[in-house]
Amino acid sequence: MPASMKIAVANAPTFVGLSEDLFTQNVVDSIVYEPMISPATSSLCIVKLADAADMATMKQTVLENSNPAKWICTGAEKVLVIESGRYIMLVMSTPADCDALKTAFTNHFGAENVGEALTKDGLPAMDPEDMGNGSMAL
Repeated sequence: MPASMKIAVANAPTFVGLSEDLFTQNVVDSIVYEPMISPATSSLCIVKLADAADMATMKQTVLENSNPAKWICTGAEKVLVIESGRYIMLVMSTPADCDALKTAFTNHFGAENVGEALTKDGLPAMDPEDMGNGSMAL
């Protein structure tokens, strides 16, 4: 069952890939939405920055430091970071979920107000044929 909550400073590195210092200095509001029962490999985080002046740097930092394997035994297939104004959205999930949330974000803010999406590959999808035969590699 998914739940949403404000991101605590101590959890910023895990949820959104920002150090506690960067989070404290730059973020004025935040939310994370994740399933609370594992194995869950989807995470949606939105942070509101105090100032959008360093947006490109903050966006790149979130992308580089986000961990699509944070769930230990499994992981997200794709990482997406996108921004509008002072908001950054981080999605770690399947490619289809990342694309759907990117579309929703873009529709909400308007395409003319949304920056370029940054992405990186997460963990490859598991082939059900490989499950249980000892050949799964993370």
